[in-house]
Amino acid sequence: MSHSPTIVSASGGFTLVEALIAVAVLMIGVLVLEKNVISSLTNNAASRRSAVATSFASSQLEHLQARPFDDAATAPFPQLNDVNNDGINGLNNTVAVNGDVLADHAMVWNSQDQSGGRNAIPRYLAQGENLTDAGPWDFVLFWNIDNSGDRQKKEIRLICRWRDAGRGSNIDQTRIPAKLEGGSLREYLARFGNQELVLRYVKADI
Repeated sequence: MSHSPTIVSASGGFTLVEALIAVAVLMIGVLVLEKNVISSLTNNAASRRSAVATSFASSQLEHLQARPFDDAATAPFPQLNDVNNDGINGLNNTVAVNGDVLADHAMVWNSQDQSGGRNAIPRYLAQGENLTDAGPWDFVLFWNIDNSGDRQKKEIRLICRWRDAGRGSNIDQTRIPAKLEGGSLREYLARFGNQELVLRYVKADI
């Protein structure tokens, strides 16, 4: 009596459905990782810009601290005078919608020169000059002076602005010269910065 051999077959691997599920899970993981990497790079870039702005504003504040209290005649240009004598009401002045500097003083700085090399030299702008005529800039620093309350003291308020398209605006509405909204506000922030840093200092005549 003869018996036919029993053949045992085993199917290995994944079914099509299992393979599709595995690919979907893998893609979700890749997308989450990519989002985290992009978010990390964006945050790092924003942190670098904020650090540079802080350094730029702090350096100018130290410069103003070192200047004489009566700075009206100091060459090459006075930096501690209230240009239009608007006192405390002018401490938040920055830039008009058309680009005219409203602050007592302003300075623009580009992190690179025209050839893309070393840092460019900061350029001073007086009140009334147009910011758009200053060429490309990464940071703009406005500062205003008030000594209307006490002639022996001057309050200095520095406002540093820069652009960061990846972040929402943190600009205080009191430092926007007109009641802008919608597209007009977005255009203003895109031209003159949507991020700001404010430093304050009281200089005494001693």
